[in-house]
Amino acid sequence: MVRSSDGQITQMVAEKDTAWHARSANPYSIGIEHEGFIDQPSWFTDAMYRSSAALTANIADRRGIPKDRNHIKGHSEMPGNDHTDPGPNWNWDYYMQLVNGGDPNPPQYNFTTWGNGVNVRSAPKLSASVVTTLPGPTQVFVQCQVQGDTVTANGYTNNWWAKLRDQGGYMTNIYIDDPNAKLPGVPDC
Repeated sequence: MVRSSDGQITQMVAEKDTAWHARSANPYSIGIEHEGFIDQPSWFTDAMYRSSAALTANIADRRGIPKDRNHIKGHSEMPGNDHTDPGPNWNWDYYMQLVNGGDPNPPQYNFTTWGNGVNVRSAPKLSASVVTTLPGPTQVFVQCQVQGDTVTANGYTNNWWAKLRDQGGYMTNIYIDDPNAKLPGVPDC
């Protein structure tokens, strides 16, 4: 099991034992579960991708499994399976690059959010549609920042918004765990 917020891995079934995760493929596959929901891409954090990819690479190397998409599959791609995960929001290209030792898009800005149920919006406006909701403290990668609607929360007021690389939207800087209204060293959009 790979945790979303920090990529922590918890082994629940020994590799030599059979886990019930992929129906008819159970006897010959190793399952890695990922915390989250397929229709909420905010669960698929960079920490999760990197940790999961490192685990997959380790298993593949030890067991002589080719590190390609013919051998590394999602539950939904296994024969006779009724699972839908990891779903359309899983970035297979990025994941496979990580599995194969690449670092295609190294993070430049790494911040942690605070609060639960923080909305990521399509634009830096409170009226903009919600792209996803962050479940709790989450590591995010800020591409740039821009001024938008003013937001007040927990005694703070701020009109700076961060454009998040992995979530594909904007969140107010109020919910980024940094004392500055405008994040230091992050360029304007």
